[in-house]
Amino acid sequence: MGSSASKKKTPKPRGFDPPPAPPREYPREYRLKGWPALTSELYVDPEVGSARNDGSKEKPFDTIMNALKVAGDNTAIYLAAGVYRNHRFGSGDVGNPAVATVQNVNNILLTAVDGARPRIEFDGAGGISARNVTYLEVCGVEIVGPGESITKAEAMADRTNHSPMYSGRGICVWSGSRIHIHHNTVSFCPNSGIRINKGDHCCIESNEVHSCCWWSSNAESAVVIAEAHAVDASDDVKMVIRANRVHGNMNKIPYYNAHYDDPQYMADHQMHVARKNYGSSQQTFIIDGSGVYITRNSSTYSHGQFLLADNVAFENGINGLVVHKTDRVLVKNNVLFENGKVSKKKPQSRQPYAGLVVTHSQSVTLSNNRVRAPSGDFAYTLTGGSTLADGAAAGAATNHVVRGEVSPALAACVSKMRWRDFGEWGGC
Repeated sequence: MGSSASKKKTPKPRGFDPPPAPPREYPREYRLKGWPALTSELYVDPEVGSARNDGSKEKPFDTIMNALKVAGDNTAIYLAAGVYRNHRFGSGDVGNPAVATVQNVNNILLTAVDGARPRIEFDGAGGISARNVTYLEVCGVEIVGPGESITKAEAMADRTNHSPMYSGRGICVWSGSRIHIHHNTVSFCPNSGIRINKGDHCCIESNEVHSCCWWSSNAESAVVIAEAHAVDASDDVKMVIRANRVHGNMNKIPYYNAHYDDPQYMADHQMHVARKNYGSSQQTFIIDGSGVYITRNSSTYSHGQFLLADNVAFENGINGLVVHKTDRVLVKNNVLFENGKVSKKKPQSRQPYAGLVVTHSQSVTLSNNRVRAPSGDFAYTLTGGSTLADGAAAGAATNHVVRGEVSPALAACVSKMRWRDFGEWGGC
């Protein structure tokens, strides 16, 4: 069995406890305002359902995929309590598919029936995978990948192959707009727990994501938005990651990407060589695997702003929160502590950052964040030619650091805080 997250307890200031996991249930009115109505319903029950049923409450389907095969636009799919698994789960095949694939549809809700907490287990491409969708909501489910049962030797043997078993993601949207992922628990995914690529009007909130990214060589982080594409000219806040509890996520094997030999691919995807041998078969160090991470959005996202707020990220491999190659970002009310769990010693040799990083990004605002980094690490980092929004560094320091270095460019907006006071923080 593979390694598990460290069991060493994080020291806590007096009277402070990390926020509890998101609630197991959520109010139905949580659905975002302005979304179109759902006009049909399908039900799934892995215990009593059948592929021959019609998907009604009285005659549910047995798998999520069987429901999705008949689901048209504007459909709510309700999952009963029980365990949902991908095709050929447990067969040992490293190329198994995702448990559920949602594509080319509009206005789909995938959620639990009232009072239930369905569990989605996968050992293939992922839990829920979506592509070319509009108005997709996923909420109220638990997703568990194979991370606990994979060994480092197995993952290293597959490092240059990227087989689905070692690269699966919990909830992943590859393209779409108006995506709402909330009140889920996602764990032990070899790659990202929750990820959205090429999206707009997306909200990832009130999820717990832990113990992910261990065994993939894709250098991913726990909660990711990447390569966003604007679908309209609105310059409002449209991309949101908020109120998530993100912990114990890290890379345990080095990155590998054969495309590093293709200059055009690198340019098209805003990629660069971060360190000698980065992405090659010779890489031995680990410099990726953080908590909340937005990346490679500046060249593709022409309109709109990002909001990263009220997230709690702790005991992740590198940083708690990273803004990378992304412009027009508001980062506020985040609590980041005891990150940097990957060693700075060889061969891992991680960089000395373990808090909040802004790199290669423009017009970023930091407000009321609280960070504690390990001794000798940076708690707040501004690098790669990044700039703050106009006036963001003016006036009183609204961000706080308990321990850790602060980039000189951020000195005006960060002040010291005692560890005993670290837990006295509120929402926005």
